[in-house]
Amino acid sequence: NRTGSFKIRGAYNFMALLSEEEKSRGVVAASAGNHPPGVALAARLLGIKATIIMPHGASSPKLLATRGYGAKVEQTGHTIDECLIRAKEIEDKTGAVLIHPFNHKDIIAGQGTCGLEILEQCPDVKTILVSTGGGGLLAGITTAVKSLRPDVIVIGIQAEQAAAYPLSLKTGKPVAVKNMNTMADGIAVGSPSEVPFEIIQKFIDAIETVSEDSLSAALL
Repeated sequence: NRTGSFKIRGAYNFMALLSEEEKSRGVVAASAGNHPPGVALAARLLGIKATIIMPHGASSPKLLATRGYGAKVEQTGHTIDECLIRAKEIEDKTGAVLIHPFNHKDIIAGQGTCGLEILEQCPDVKTILVSTGGGGLLAGITTAVKSLRPDVIVIGIQAEQAAAYPLSLKTGKPVAVKNMNTMADGIAVGSPSEVPFEIIQKFIDAIETVSEDSLSAALL
């Protein structure tokens, strides 16, 4: 993947399906993770103007990559949720199409191609572990895999200090995390959104959490 992650899959799928009138209005997106460069490159490939909202403290490589692909970058706040508020303001003011990082069926469908490739390249797979923030990748992979191989176990993995899904699934509806403090900034999402949550609630086998100590150890 040219942008270094799966995110371009959903972004490109979403934007490729826009009408010509929608494309002419441009797109706006918000994230602290790999969604910005994915949107920026997809927009460039499709000839669409893109504005990306990223938080203060976002990693320099992601900022540089997003700008390098031609998007206008605006920094505000310190969380994904704050950036999404600003992105929605721009959507309302300019008519730009909001490319949400995970709460849209076309984003989820694009991310689901990862699941298809896992089944193609690892036909004997028994269990798939999926890093989980907002849930777009997990929802996409789960949908793709369970539709073809319902016997395969799919488990979502969240950072313990930003784990909105365990409580939300237990409660039966999206529940916001009051405090987040994790080094896994790209998946630090305060609350699940309706579209991925509904899919995950229906198909997922389990959600597990990983401690900050384990995340630190994995980097060594």
